[in-house]
Amino acid sequence: MPGPPLSSASLDAAVERLPDDVVALWRDHGLGATADGYLRIVEPTAWQDVLAEVAPRFAAATPLMSSALGDLVVWLDGRAHLLEFRRGTSRIIANRLSTLLVILGYESFLADPDYFDWSPFPEARERLGVPRSDECFGFSPLLALGGRRSAASLEVVDMREHVLLISSVAGPLP
Repeated sequence: MPGPPLSSASLDAAVERLPDDVVALWRDHGLGATADGYLRIVEPTAWQDVLAEVAPRFAAATPLMSSALGDLVVWLDGRAHLLEFRRGTSRIIANRLSTLLVILGYESFLADPDYFDWSPFPEARERLGVPRSDECFGFSPLLALGGRRSAASLEVVDMREHVLLISSVAGPLP
């Protein structure tokens, strides 16, 4: 679903350094959401400072999307990477944006642990609603502190603060 437009400054910067299909994502959909609110297109400049702190290896990446479980999808070196702060992992999920967009269209990929592993999002969404674009569901206590990976352990939190908290406890993403 389309959302408000990306800032012109971000769009102008993107045109200079990103593939046309990535720029088209922002032009066509703005800061929209998909997958019942699980994935949200983000303003890349809003995440650059946090990204440099919590995932220095990805400091040059361009943030594309956030998930309702506090993950970021970033574009780096022609690939989409999923940064799963809740687990302390990162991985390549697509070598082309067109592949990523196909993946996003199928709930089976969203539930697949090799892709997005969105469980327990559906149950938490039923209980708590869909988090706003600047929020996410966060495990309490954090998984890094022994929290349980269940919908009952999720609460709505500010996403930037949550990602920074995870990094301060578990360290930056490798």
